[in-house]
Amino acid sequence: LTKTFNSLLKTAKTSLAEVERFSGDVSHELKTPLAVIRTKLIKLEKDHIPDQAEALTAIHLEVVRMQQTIDNLLILSQANLKYTLKNEVIWLNDFIADSISRIEHIYRSKKINYDLSEVVSLKINADLYLLHLVFNNLLKNAVLYSPPGSIIHILASAEEQPGHVVIRISDKGPGVPEEKIARLFTRFYRLDS
Repeated sequence: LTKTFNSLLKTAKTSLAEVERFSGDVSHELKTPLAVIRTKLIKLEKDHIPDQAEALTAIHLEVVRMQQTIDNLLILSQANLKYTLKNEVIWLNDFIADSISRIEHIYRSKKINYDLSEVVSLKINADLYLLHLVFNNLLKNAVLYSPPGSIIHILASAEEQPGHVVIRISDKGPGVPEEKIARLFTRFYRLDS
């Protein structure tokens, strides 16, 4: 029984490793064609015929969502691998301004305004890749679920505890019901509305 059980565990472990490897390979392979499609869409949006604007925007949003899903799959496929932080010194206010500029370009039809009056000019030491993943996920959600023409407030400041920074994004979206907040950290979980 022990030998059989150990054999099953070994097979299960091998299968999980193959699934992780497959997810990583698929994610990596899909990133390039999606990037090309997105580049062509941006060009089409610039040169669009008025009747096509809505369709192009919808397609563009779907491509962005697919890219996010692929990025998430790539992260998950590497989740069990040891990650070494790649710290670098960056200006937090510049990082936030650049991130907003990219988001504005994608979701310009929403005409969202950004209040950066509480973003302090700070030099921080951070892993830019991980900071980008977290910040852009929060910012995209704020933009997607805010009413058109509303204001998103962003705060970035040093905490009283040395070496700590707080970043806060506030929007006028519907928010997440209290009972669903704990589920937000479940892989691929989405609210119904």
